[in-house]
Amino acid sequence: MVNTQETAPDIRKRRNRNHLLFESAVRAGNPRFDPELALLHYDHPAGAGGHVAQESLEYAIALAECGEEPERVRRIVRSTLRCQDRRRHSYSYGNWFWMHNMDQVLDANAVSFLVPNYHYLVTHHSTLLGEDLSGEIVEAASLAGEALLAHRCQWPYGNIYLLNILAKLQVADLTNDERIRNLAMFDWQEWLSYTDHFGITEFNSTTYTAVQISALESMSEVPADEIFHRQVHKMMRLYYTEICLHYHPGSGLFAGAKSRLNISPMSTSMMHTVLFCQTGFHQPEDSPYNANFALTDYVAPPDVLNLATDKTLPLDLQIASPHAGLNRRAWITRPYAVSTASGGQYGATDVLLETVFGREGKRGVIFTQGEPNQYDFFCKQRENLV
Repeated sequence: MVNTQETAPDIRKRRNRNHLLFESAVRAGNPRFDPELALLHYDHPAGAGGHVAQESLEYAIALAECGEEPERVRRIVRSTLRCQDRRRHSYSYGNWFWMHNMDQVLDANAVSFLVPNYHYLVTHHSTLLGEDLSGEIVEAASLAGEALLAHRCQWPYGNIYLLNILAKLQVADLTNDERIRNLAMFDWQEWLSYTDHFGITEFNSTTYTAVQISALESMSEVPADEIFHRQVHKMMRLYYTEICLHYHPGSGLFAGAKSRLNISPMSTSMMHTVLFCQTGFHQPEDSPYNANFALTDYVAPPDVLNLATDKTLPLDLQIASPHAGLNRRAWITRPYAVSTASGGQYGATDVLLETVFGREGKRGVIFTQGEPNQYDFFCKQRENLV
C-alpha cells in the first residue's frame, strides 16, 4: 500500500517537472508547425513533410497541457488520424504512415508510438477534443489493435516490445476489448520470463533504456490488476537502480558499457530526461519529444534515487548480460569512471570501452563503439585497469 501523504510532495515535484517538459515541447514545436498540414514539419530522409508518427501528437499534448491553442490541438489530431492505413487488405492495416506524404507504412513502429499519445489525449483532454473527435480516436484505436497484433517484434527489441504491450493495454482500455487485453498480458508474462533468464537486452542505452522506462511508467497507470502493477513497479525499481548506480555525479554522465544508439554528446540524452523527471537534474533542451516523458506521475523509490549521488565510491559495479554473453564492469570513482564489456556479441552502436570524467563544471567522455564487421574487441578489466 502506498502512503499517499508521504508521496504527495514528490508527486507534486514530478508534476512540476512534467509541466516544464510540456512547456519546452511547445517552444520547440511552435516554429515548426505547418498551418496547412496541421503537423510539425520534419526533414525525413525519404522527403520533407508533416511528421505523423512522432512529435506532432507530442506537441498537441503539450499545447493541451499548457492550455494553449485548443483548435490547433484538434487540427493536429485530425491530421494524424487521416494518415492511418485503412485499406482492409493492406499488410499494415490499422497502422500509420510515418509522414503525411507517404502511402506505405515503412516503419511498423508508428502504431507503437502513436497509441499512447492518443490514449493520453482521450483520458486527460476529452473535453477539449469533444465527443465526436474522441469517438474518432476510439475507432482508430480499434483498428490499431489489428496493427499491433500484426506487429510481432522479437523480445530482444525491448523498447518496442514494451511499447506494444502498453499500446495493447491502452487499446483495450479505450475499446473494452478483453481479447487484446489478455494478449497483452500474455506478452507481458513472456517478457518477464525471457528477461528473468537473459537480462535486459537494451541495457544502459542513453536512448532505448529511457524509452523502456517511459513505457513501464505508463504501464503503472493503465487500468490492470494489482499483480500486474506490482510486477511493473518491481521492474521499474530494477531499471532505476541500474541507471542510478551508473550515474557519475562528477561529470553528470552515465558510466557503464552501453547497448544501442548512444548519441554524442551523451550529456543531452533521453536518459537524462528520465532522470530530470525524478530528480530535477539536467533539464533537457527544448524538443517536442520531451512530452513523451511527462505523461505519468510515477515517482521512483527515494532509496533508489539516492544511489545517483550518495553511493559509496569507489564502486566496482559488475553486471552480466546473458543474452549477449557479455560481462559488464564499471569502476566508478569521484573524478572518473572506467567501463568495459567483454566477451559475447555486440552491435555497431554498442559502447564497449568508455571513460567518463569531470568535476567542478569540466567534464568529458572517451569511448569506442563496436563494429563487428571491422574488428573484434577483447579486454579484461580489474578495477581501473583494462
